[in-house]
Amino acid sequence: MGLQLKWKWTILDGFHCSLYMHGLRYKYLIADGDSSVYQKILESRPYSNTLVEKIECRNHLLRNYCERLRDIAGKRYSTAGKLVPVELRSLLKSNILTLRIAIDKAAKHHRESEVAMELTIKNLKHDISNSPYHVFGLSLRKNCWIALSENGLSRLYVGRVRGPAVDRNTYIQNCLSKLVNCMREHHSNDNIMFWPDLASAHYARATCEWLKAQNMPFVPKQNNPLERSPNKTNRDIFVKKSL
Repeated sequence: MGLQLKWKWTILDGFHCSLYMHGLRYKYLIADGDSSVYQKILESRPYSNTLVEKIECRNHLLRNYCERLRDIAGKRYSTAGKLVPVELRSLLKSNILTLRIAIDKAAKHHRESEVAMELTIKNLKHDISNSPYHVFGLSLRKNCWIALSENGLSRLYVGRVRGPAVDRNTYIQNCLSKLVNCMREHHSNDNIMFWPDLASAHYARATCEWLKAQNMPFVPKQNNPLERSPNKTNRDIFVKKSL
């Protein structure tokens, strides 16, 4: 029996004997993404109906991340079938270590932060997604705060809503639908946050139902910044950069 196979069986045997020898169950196994040992543990079910969970080691995750980046940098064509210039592939290849360090530092920063775990995970996920923008000096993704008035969105984007006074159906069909089209055209890569206006406050239930159906996040009316009046059409759309 080879050395590698021997230590795999030793780990597996440790799970099966933990109750008998130590009176405890091991809840987690720290392993890499394609661990054959973990697969054997799942198949043998050492604790009957109690499932052993796998935690991927940070180094394993970062190693796989770098390997994936090297794989991407070595391909002449993108997943969309477009030719990728050799300059861009070389740029990515030369910055793989920098990308890894950026994620490593972000993880360390959030691990030491004194906030709730759920928020820590959310913030870390955001930083990981934005790490290429930091490394390559691109513009960060932005949080877009969108306001609608009775006249609709700013004329720069979709023009005014014309005709009779705004009622519930006009507001949803003409204003809110234009909002989604505007976001898809101008802010498809940004984080969207809808800022309710006077009309949406008047039709609160219909607005909330429509926004949820469109999977668009929004802030409650009481949280709106007072200095940002939705009735000023020139200020209907404004952008706040993420920190």
